[in-house]
Order: sequence, then structure tokens, then C-alpha cells
Amino acid sequence: MLSAPHAWGQACCAGASIVTPGRLGLHDFALVGTQLHASALVGSFDAFGNYAPRAPGTVEDDFEQDFYGAIRVFRRGQIALLVPLVETIRRAGTLTDAGGGLGDINLSARYDFLYAGQSRYVPGIGLLAGVTFPTGVPIESASDPLGAGATGIGAFQFNGGIAFEQTFGPWLVAASSIIAARTSRTVGVVSETLSPQLSILTTVAYVTRREIAFALSAAVTYEGDATINGAGADNSERLTVALTGGVTLPISDTWRAQFGLTWNPPLAGINTPAGAGLVWTLVHAWL
Repeated sequence: MLSAPHAWGQACCAGASIVTPGRLGLHDFALVGTQLHASALVGSFDAFGNYAPRAPGTVEDDFEQDFYGAIRVFRRGQIALLVPLVETIRRAGTLTDAGGGLGDINLSARYDFLYAGQSRYVPGIGLLAGVTFPTGVPIESASDPLGAGATGIGAFQFNGGIAFEQTFGPWLVAASSIIAARTSRTVGVVSETLSPQLSILTTVAYVTRREIAFALSAAVTYEGDATINGAGADNSERLTVALTGGVTLPISDTWRAQFGLTWNPPLAGINTPAGAGLVWTLVHAWL
């Protein structure tokens, strides 16, 4: 049975957009926005999952400015484009390196078969798809000694996934799963193919009557061993766990700002750095 329970500040819209700010709300026709990231390396995980704090004398600070836009198609669908600028500062001992530039551009699409809260018993269901283009600088093309000028992975990435959302009064609970496949790339005489990547994101959000949204989310990303010249590269698998807390503040009917904190807890990870950072977002929507 379909029903329309009390929205309580439109939890299905405000709560979801705090995690994916480039996503259109129910009444949005289009939007543009920018998201600023700043994070610092605090440690890393080795190939066996052992965590080690950042070594004395080493520094890595990462910055990113994302510019994006989205437009509605076919009433329940939307298409979005994200253009990132990426900068990195690294220091190892007496050597300091800085670089950056255009990152890998992403084009994505979403189609919602059912919205959160539209049915009392069946959650909202959305299909996700996207492609990331290798417009950034891969690590082998970075001319600086510490590779700070690298801004991309050097391969196409194709994404597909599914998202579930449901509202319970002012609360929103959401979960999504995305599988990513990357194309092979060749550097000199070495041909490399990254393993398919699986990402799972879960979110709990609360929306007040003034449409201020608070959210906590956890993301787990895993990929198996890479393939080098047709053979598996042992101990190259990757596991990343990220926690995010944030708040969305409505400025007007068409403007909203978001603030968040991100953290890779020293509890689980494989072959990945761990950091902590800040996120600031500003979005303008057309109704």
C-alpha cells in the first residue's frame, strides 16, 4: 500500500543531499554547486592491515575543489557532471613537493523508481550509473620527485549501483552499493589493470522542522589484487573505511550550505593512507 507520511522537513531530500550534495531534491529542476575539501595524512595501513601513525618529518596535505551541476530528466531521473581540481603538498625529510591541477571528470546518472517515504513498507529505490574520464595527471606523468602533481588514476572508470532509502518521521536511513570497473593502462612495458572496486555507503540523517539536516555516514571501499602483465600482483588489494559527519543549513529556498568532517579511523584498512579533513559545500538550485 502506498502512502505519503508526514515529511518533517522533507527528510528524503535534505537528509540525502547532505551526503551527495550534487543530487537534486524532489522539487529541484537543476542545481550548481562547489565543494571544498581539505585533509591531512595522519597515518597509513600496510598490505597486511597494520596501522602506523605518520612518520616524523613526513607531511601530506590534500586539497580539492569540486564544481558540479545536475539537471532533471524524465521526471524521476537526473544527470550530473563533476569537475575536480586537486592539489597536494608532501614533505619527506628535507624534501618538499607541491603540485596539482585538473582531476578526473565524472559524469553520472540516477533514476529513482520509488522515492523514500512514498511507500510505507517498500524503501525508495534508485539506480546509479556513471563514468569517470582520465583527465587528470597519472602518477607516472607527475614530474615532481614525490608525485604531488598526480591528479588522476590514468584510466576510465565505469560505475553501476543501486541505492535504498526510507524515512521514519524526521529520520532518513539510506544504503547504497556501487561497483566500479577500470580499464587497463600501459606504462612503458608494464600493463596494469586495477581490480573491480566495491563501495558500500550507509547513512543516518535527522532533519529538523527548520530543514536543518544532521547526518552520519560510513563508507567501505574494497578492491582485490591488481593485475600486472597478466599476472596477479600479490598483496596489492585495497580496503578503505571512511566516516563522515555533517550538517546542512538552508539559506533560502534555492541556496543551501553544508559543513562536514571526514575521518579514516585507525581500525581497518589495507594499502591505504588514513587522514582527517573538512568539507564545505555551497549549492544553488532551481525549482
